[in-house]
Amino acid sequence: MTALYFSLSTDNPTPAPKICFYPANFAANDEVIGQGIDEWLQKYGWNEGGKPMKERVRSVFR
Repeated sequence: MTALYFSLSTDNPTPAPKICFYPANFAANDEVIGQGIDEWLQKYGWNEGGKPMKERVRSVFR
């Protein structure tokens, strides 16, 4: 299961979008979950920038 949520902070007046990957109970692995999120974002027109979730997560750890 995966959760998209917004984090509130006193340091930033704008809620920050967050994503949480829970252990893959229903998917083969986390990469499959990321691919599903990519499809969902594209379906509803929320895939701004066109970067796949795998690249977005990878860029955080660089």
